[in-house]
Amino acid sequence: MFEWYTEKSLVIIGFGVIAVVAFAVIVNYSRSVTYPDLSSTDSLNDVVAGVEKERGAAFVTFSGEKKYRIPWADNIQYEGEFRRLSSAISPGDVILKKAFSDTIVVKHEEKKYTYVLEKAIGR
Repeated sequence: MFEWYTEKSLVIIGFGVIAVVAFAVIVNYSRSVTYPDLSSTDSLNDVVAGVEKERGAAFVTFSGEKKYRIPWADNIQYEGEFRRLSSAISPGDVILKKAFSDTIVVKHEEKKYTYVLEKAIGR
């Protein structure tokens, strides 16, 4: 019978899988250290300097070099890109959040968009 894999190729594949998993864990850990989660105790009133978007979350750098991972939030009362918080945030926007609150406001071009972190408004 024909063998698809030799013992050597299985070892190489095994090491490759381990290397890929280890790389993913290291990247995820380093990002969580660089961008701590925005907690309910945090307050914000800062201008967005840069933003990276991934899987519904936004990794935001503010003008004062403060960095946070902002979780998902939806508001279906808004149209287009403003339905999702992560899509609405862009450089130059002002993010407002009071301490001990789960409500976040994005000021974009003189308009205000309100979201509740990790919740969908209007469903």
